[in-house]
Amino acid sequence: MKAKTIKLNYPSPARFFKDFKHIKKGTIFLPSKNFYPIGTEISINIVLAGIRPVFSANIVVKKILKNHKFKDGKTRSGMVATFIGGSKHMLMVLEPEMMKVPEYKKLLDLYKKGTAEKGGVTVIPSIDEETVNKRKFNPEDTVAAFEVEPEKEEPEHKEQPKPAEVPDKEVKKVQDKEPEKSVAQKEKEPDHKEQPKLAETPDKEIKKTQDKKPETIDAQKDKEPESKKIIQKGELSPEWIKKAVALEAHASGDEEIEEEDLPPPPPPPPVEKKQLTPEEFERVKPVGEFVMNLTRAMLRSGYYEKDHPGTEKAKRGLFDELNSSLGDSSEIMLSLNEESGQSGIMIFSILEDPVSVRLVVGAGQSEIFEPRLQEYFKRKNLLSFTVKKNITLEHFEKFVDIMCAPDAEDGEEAMEVEEEGEALTSALVNNGITEITTVFLEETITILEDIPWRVQMAIQRLAKDLKTLPAFEDKSEADLRAMKVEIIKDIIRPLQHPEFLKDMLLNCHVIAQNVKRLDLEELEQTLVDAFPEDKLLQTSQIISDDLKKWVEAKKKNPKNREIVERFDSISRVLKMISFRMVAEKTPGIRLFLEQMYFNGVVTYEELPDDVKIQADTTKMVKDLVQYPDYYTEIIRTTKSEEDGLVSLKWFHRVGPKLVEHEEWQLILDLITASEKVAKETDFFSGTGMEGVNPFVFFLYEYADELAISFSEADKDGRNVLNEIIDYLGPFGVNVLGKVLAESEDRNARKAALDSFEEKGKAALKWVRKTLDDKNQSWYLHRNSLQLLDKLGKGDDDAARAIKFLSHKHARVREEALKTLYGLNSEAAEKYMTEAIDDEDENVSLRALHTLSSLKSFSEKTMIKLIDKIKSEAPKEKDEAARHAQKISQLVRIMTSISDPPVPDKIEEALLELIETTAKKHKWFSKFYKAHAQKNQLLIITSAIRGVRQVGSSEAQSFFEEIAKKRSAYAKLIKEALAKVGI
Repeated sequence: MKAKTIKLNYPSPARFFKDFKHIKKGTIFLPSKNFYPIGTEISINIVLAGIRPVFSANIVVKKILKNHKFKDGKTRSGMVATFIGGSKHMLMVLEPEMMKVPEYKKLLDLYKKGTAEKGGVTVIPSIDEETVNKRKFNPEDTVAAFEVEPEKEEPEHKEQPKPAEVPDKEVKKVQDKEPEKSVAQKEKEPDHKEQPKLAETPDKEIKKTQDKKPETIDAQKDKEPESKKIIQKGELSPEWIKKAVALEAHASGDEEIEEEDLPPPPPPPPVEKKQLTPEEFERVKPVGEFVMNLTRAMLRSGYYEKDHPGTEKAKRGLFDELNSSLGDSSEIMLSLNEESGQSGIMIFSILEDPVSVRLVVGAGQSEIFEPRLQEYFKRKNLLSFTVKKNITLEHFEKFVDIMCAPDAEDGEEAMEVEEEGEALTSALVNNGITEITTVFLEETITILEDIPWRVQMAIQRLAKDLKTLPAFEDKSEADLRAMKVEIIKDIIRPLQHPEFLKDMLLNCHVIAQNVKRLDLEELEQTLVDAFPEDKLLQTSQIISDDLKKWVEAKKKNPKNREIVERFDSISRVLKMISFRMVAEKTPGIRLFLEQMYFNGVVTYEELPDDVKIQADTTKMVKDLVQYPDYYTEIIRTTKSEEDGLVSLKWFHRVGPKLVEHEEWQLILDLITASEKVAKETDFFSGTGMEGVNPFVFFLYEYADELAISFSEADKDGRNVLNEIIDYLGPFGVNVLGKVLAESEDRNARKAALDSFEEKGKAALKWVRKTLDDKNQSWYLHRNSLQLLDKLGKGDDDAARAIKFLSHKHARVREEALKTLYGLNSEAAEKYMTEAIDDEDENVSLRALHTLSSLKSFSEKTMIKLIDKIKSEAPKEKDEAARHAQKISQLVRIMTSISDPPVPDKIEEALLELIETTAKKHKWFSKFYKAHAQKNQLLIITSAIRGVRQVGSSEAQSFFEEIAKKRSAYAKLIKEALAKVGI
């Protein structure tokens, strides 16, 4: 059969952009009074005025809308179709061509700009409707005249009046005009003035003060005359602040309110399963058998043929299969899914997510049964049906009989197709079958929002169930209410993801529009009551994000009825959820309620006391950051003990927020402002801390934050933090200690070490405590030894350094040697001598360096050094070179001090060293001998210089005797003698 082709001719850019948003999402509306069947594939050719190429795509009919009444009051008919494979490929060709034409480019740029901004409002202004390079327009080329369905426009795509109609100045006035307040916002808040521009939580608006340290009031006084100094008054009066801190005392008995965090955003919504785990396959395997047998029954094949003697037995067996396969599930739902043009039967409520029949029964069986089941759904115009577990055998058998009734077209008494769904629904109701829900295509309601398919199915099913309820007139109002709640719980059970729940809740208004005598607010409340408790807060957060978009839209269009109604509806839903979470004490509710208050969803009076405290604190912090001089002056001019107590309580409220936003300069200014008051008055006597600045005490809880900020700050920032740390006394030393222990920034650790040196006794106490704790890290011990070198004194501190000379980490051993020398310990000589032989070269060199700084040695030490210069050189080339260097340094150290002990033994040892060194390595190869002689010459030369320092007539005789000899070793000594000028 030849594929159908439709030509869509758009007469102007403005006309095309009315459909562009939906085309981008993969859908298109074809106005028509003649319909193709659901699932019909159509080829379309899109012709745009002013653009030469024709753009082609394949679509499939998804919905039929007959005489549908839209928001504008007009009734239209047509087909909703989706692009097969999506519209992406066509748009890849179309958009570059649009960018070549100014009118299209302008509209496309505006569209992209609006959709790219989170929560932004896309404004696509009207343009001259005269066609650009207009083609001849033939209405017969299209399905119908282009009176396109005005699908519910999202506010960001609301078309604005033409520029010609609304002057630029008027547009600006509308944009600048304050949006109308909701009822909740209009309610007066006694003693708590609402602050401007708080549509979003002010915490996010708090900006750090400039990196440059702001000038204090005193500094300003030095620069300008008193008459010119102006301190801008804050928006919160001292009387307001006094009442706010009084509320805290009343609400919490001066106990601190525990901080809460909102839960993290949920992961992306799940997609259709492509494969099953072994456990999932075992779970759904019986379901597959049931679905195949149910298909046979509905098609009246095999045992299920009308006149077959085993039909009744087969239906009872099918009923048993149903109960067995459901297991713990309360129902099973089968639905025809044609999303994105992909047909298939989906199974709901068995696994956590919907799963296709194809996946459950396997590819082989699916090829046989699924096409027949799909054909049944399409022939009956059936979208879905649901069977509950509590269905009785009698009702199940009647259900099978009803569903197996002959098709409407097959008999003389057949009804029209569009009436068959109503007849089958009536048959179920007339038989009292409440455990079955069927949804037929002609019963579906129009959902204009682009929401996931499974949510659309839930909305359609809920609408159908609620339409059916009035048929049960024998039920009491309480029973109907209970039925409604159970229906909703069953329907939303597969929608466990917050995104799905949000879409369900925010689109339930389409149900209220299509179900008679259904109150929208009652439906919203019932849905909120049925939501799973653990998903409430995350769902609310997503809804509140959606609210921000409508807040902005309402600001721009305060008189737009649709926008105002949408804003009020979302606000109402959020308030319902908020009150439920308050009743159930959901973790994180306080922070969320505060957001709802600043978004105008709830009033101040509706907040619990602890949330009022949070909201007041947010106002106070925002005002403080905006007017810091105003508050420092209030503290500076404290006039009574009552005022002092109020300012202290105020500071303990705002302080944690200032820490959170790293407003350290502001904290320092407030502490500095209170310092003189604390020392010279008794206005803080109510705290029991006369003469002490109580403003600093709250920082004792923020050592981690101070340390992190110190580590991450620049030089100026660290200077500010250093001043705060000075106020903290010994506790400030602990903050610097955390920087040393935890920071990975070398500059930060260096700055902390420099600050430590200025802290005196408190720093030394910390250093000693750290060194005495064996569990601390090696690098913290090393830093502590560096500080001990500068701050330590006495034998006790020297003993601490000595303990680290055997540390497993070489850098700690090296630092311990340096510290021991710096403390001028009498034991330094002994331990430096021992460290000469350390396995680490740096430690050995440090020992030699510090030893060379001593002005005298004991005889015992000198004997040890003499023994060391007699040690055998290693044979490995590099080690032998290092050995020669060490012996050379030792000789220099031994002979450089004035009046060395045992000079005769030194001379004897050096002469022996010269002779033995010269006679070594005779058997080495020529290559190695060159290196060996270099090492020999270094040692001999050093020894000769040493002999000159301590030598006697015996040494002179030794050299004269060597001069007479002609041996190789004598030649080497002669070379050394010449080198030192002998």
